[in-house]
Amino acid sequence: MAQRRKAVKETKDLSISYDDAGVQYLTIEKATLKDSGSYSVTATNEMSTITDFTRVTVHAPPVFLRTMTKTVDCNVGDTITYQIKVEGDPLPDVKWMKDGEPLQIDEQHYKVTADGQVHSLIVNKVKREDTGKYSALISNEHGSSQDDGRMNVRCAPLFSKKLEDFSALEGDQNVEFVVDIECYPRPVVKWFHDKTEITEKLSEFTRIEQTDGNTYKLVLKQVEREHAGKYICEVSNNLGKLKCEANFVVKAKPRFKKTLPETVEIDEGQSMTLSIDVEAVPEPEVKWFRNGQEISADANIKIVRDTKRIENYNLTVTLVRPEDGGEYEVRATNEVGNAVTKSRVLVH
Repeated sequence: MAQRRKAVKETKDLSISYDDAGVQYLTIEKATLKDSGSYSVTATNEMSTITDFTRVTVHAPPVFLRTMTKTVDCNVGDTITYQIKVEGDPLPDVKWMKDGEPLQIDEQHYKVTADGQVHSLIVNKVKREDTGKYSALISNEHGSSQDDGRMNVRCAPLFSKKLEDFSALEGDQNVEFVVDIECYPRPVVKWFHDKTEITEKLSEFTRIEQTDGNTYKLVLKQVEREHAGKYICEVSNNLGKLKCEANFVVKAKPRFKKTLPETVEIDEGQSMTLSIDVEAVPEPEVKWFRNGQEISADANIKIVRDTKRIENYNLTVTLVRPEDGGEYEVRATNEVGNAVTKSRVLVH
């Protein structure tokens, strides 16, 4: 017997046997593509020689005989070639992908070639956006397989997502400042609050860097009023430096820094001024009440807000009369909540 004109030798996966009736068998265990081919058997005695032939075709799912380079670091303008060698029966189809999406082969920037079992993807004049995961998907009717490689294009930092102005409520937890950065090598990232760098020593913040992606986060564990202000993200590598910034507003319900006195005693005919300091974001609406009725300014009553200390509000009664006595109340309200302070005025 012969395979490709070579005598067949028995191995652990190939055996020759015969039965009592004189029938001989060639048995191939765990057939592979290498076992495909033309087989012949020749019988000879002193009278004559006879030969018979058969062809064996082994169908198999595709496999990679040579895989892609797993990581390629390159510069803008370079030309990069990914090459694979495959086998299978039928011969497999080869599709090239980037970041999980089929590549649009334009034969200029992206070009593919095939030479027998060898397939190549050529990326001409590499651009920064060519950074990513490249995949070769091979398939036939018996199965499929995939091989991956990564291209890192050396480039200066670029924000694909910048910081944006936003707001949060006082007391909110785990508020995130998020940026997406594209560059290689990976950047050094620094965060600032009103020009003060946020380091690990500031325990109210946590910095998160995605090792498998481009997302970087600054997490504020619990929002306080003093966290309002400008936040800056500064990124750099050996090819460049860049920053972006945003304003962070902390919305807070009104809070009295200075309340009304518990009791005010005053003589009839004198001038009386009641004063409060209140802070809130957004700015509160401040109203004055006496005995539950809202007070309006008139010839004898002035209600003013300090133009320099904008948190300061005053009510002045120019000429106090007996009917001006009673319970005075200040109500400060915004979209977040409200606050109240009260005082009892006694007129003698």
